[in-house]
Amino acid sequence: MKKLMCLLSIAILTGAGCSKKDKTETCPVTKESVAGSYRLVAFKMNGVDALDLTFQTCTKDDIVTLKADGTYDYTDAGVSCDPSSNSTGSWTLSGNTFTIDYFPFPLTIQSFDCSNLSGTAVYSGVNIEATFRKQ
Repeated sequence: MKKLMCLLSIAILTGAGCSKKDKTETCPVTKESVAGSYRLVAFKMNGVDALDLTFQTCTKDDIVTLKADGTYDYTDAGVSCDPSSNSTGSWTLSGNTFTIDYFPFPLTIQSFDCSNLSGTAVYSGVNIEATFRKQ
């Protein structure tokens, strides 16, 4: 009985010292891994939530599909704008710098977990933070 208690104590102590792996996934930032369809889910200007202030309701549900060949399709999805704002163009990725001809500024990618892409930029003296979610 003492041996059983001793073995159980060792098993409990050994298990208590183990920790679970960090579940935060990171993905390589490459054209192939970043390619996909995204929706803007967060937008801050100088640290203040500006998604509702900056974007019309009809643009907040739009989808940007980044293709691995460096082109994109911007789709006026969900609530349609009048006139519709569908467009196509090109995008590049150089290190962590993401440039798309739809935006007036390059975005420096801060994190990418295969589903959420977050980045920062400075435009006309304003600090911008944007998060896009794969659809």
